[in-house]
Amino acid sequence: MQIGPDGNLYVSFIRFTPDNTRIYKYDLTGSLIGAYTDEIGGVMKNIVFSPNVCPNACPPPTATAAATQPTCVGAGSPNNGTITINGFTAGQRYQYSSGATFNSGAATPATITAIPVGGVITSTLPNTTQQYTVRIYDATDDACFVDRVVSMTAAACCSVTINSSTPSACVPATNTYSLTVNVSWANASGTTLTVTTTAPGATPQTITTTLGSSGTQSVTFTGLTANAMMYNVTAQFDAGCTATTTNAFTAPPACTGCGTPGCGSTMFLKRT
Repeated sequence: MQIGPDGNLYVSFIRFTPDNTRIYKYDLTGSLIGAYTDEIGGVMKNIVFSPNVCPNACPPPTATAAATQPTCVGAGSPNNGTITINGFTAGQRYQYSSGATFNSGAATPATITAIPVGGVITSTLPNTTQQYTVRIYDATDDACFVDRVVSMTAAACCSVTINSSTPSACVPATNTYSLTVNVSWANASGTTLTVTTTAPGATPQTITTTLGSSGTQSVTFTGLTANAMMYNVTAQFDAGCTATTTNAFTAPPACTGCGTPGCGSTMFLKRT
């Protein structure tokens, strides 16, 4: 099937037996202009062919689709992959589905919808490596469309996880305890991971990392005052890569302490 130089649509029909070929000539409205039979092997047969099987031709949309990859910052990050339709005309419509071929049964939106002003049809695609097929429809004809395939590549974003925050028992001699915090990170956005706690007097602890690295490590806070209170723990590379656990641990209750040598020992006096 092809458009001829005279602007008419030509359809080639081949019978099951390869003894003749008939060329049917239609104009763009689907009206039969004429039928031509090529004689092959000296045999000619009539072939019934209805003009109704040739649908009206339409020029498919020429609009294109472009992907903006997910990012690790900004609104909705990292699930902020965007698809934009460019070069569309007023009234043209769209749907899209995941995969390299269009799936009408899983399309978004569920019904054919007008392309919004600006052409952005989604800006909340998940941070995964995935292809999408955008079907761009004519303004009125649902059977007149073009499919455009775009590709998304997942962004490798920094993440921090506080795995545990474990206080020790109270030391009676000083009424203090220590706190061990275990953290994991992936795709480090810096070279220093800082761990802090809201417990009074706690000195920030740091872990030296390599940019882009992943790992797990523990830090220990010492000399914290036992008071049976709950405190938060935070681990961060920067404002864009941070984690906080609220009420991460409870300090041990205060215990009797004495800072002088011999405290708690028994002294006997002998009368002479």
